[in-house]
Amino acid sequence: MADEFVLSIDVDWAPDFAIEFVAKKLKEKRIKATWFLTHDSAAVKQILENNEIFECGIHPNFLPNSSHGKNEKEVMDNITRLFPGLNIVRTHALFQSTYLMKMLVKDFKMKIDVSLLLPETPYIQPHTIYFDQNNEALIRVPFFWEDDIEMYNPLKNWRLKHPKFQVKGLKVFDFHPIHIFLNSTNMIEYEKLKLHHPLNSLNEEDVRSHVNKKSEGVNDLFDEICDFISSQQGKSFTISEIVEKWKSESSEYR
Repeated sequence: MADEFVLSIDVDWAPDFAIEFVAKKLKEKRIKATWFLTHDSAAVKQILENNEIFECGIHPNFLPNSSHGKNEKEVMDNITRLFPGLNIVRTHALFQSTYLMKMLVKDFKMKIDVSLLLPETPYIQPHTIYFDQNNEALIRVPFFWEDDIEMYNPLKNWRLKHPKFQVKGLKVFDFHPIHIFLNSTNMIEYEKLKLHHPLNSLNEEDVRSHVNKKSEGVNDLFDEICDFISSQQGKSFTISEIVEKWKSESSEYR
């Protein structure tokens, strides 16, 4: 794989105004992204309809007390009923096991998984895992960076020119709309918001007072990546397009 920068977004029950805030940035620059969906809303419907530049996958929550369901199968039944036909998955909190991945493939026809985080790792590329003698398989696309993980990094940095963002290989970034809107540099304001109301019930007026304006944060890096993709990389990619590109270059698929 070459050195492509690729954007992915975990909706994570974000309020519509935050989803729209991010979608507007991407649409203005015609930058493709893969969105991992958690819930239905007017803004999510617009993401699904904007399939010229956006593709969608599911973002199931398998953790205890999940609003998606009581067990792994129920979670998948509910979220695939909500978003039929999608075959890309990133699990919430990166919950995973061999058993779960096999179920995703055999029972729910998932084709691509993006639940493996390899922070700042060079030379990342997709790979295939087979689950039975019928060659049923899951293509996994590891991702390179996640905004909330960066917040806990003692060496965190929000500038694209930093050397850790310049390593060779595929670089799939994972952003969250609420952190882009807040320009988060840590989790403090986000946790304050969550104490008062469910995330997707928040209104824009209440959230604006929590936006970070004092230091660099998630939104600053997101804007720099968008500018880089638009002006220097020259072409943007969805996760599926990266997989097809990898297949065309891989001896496994020739």
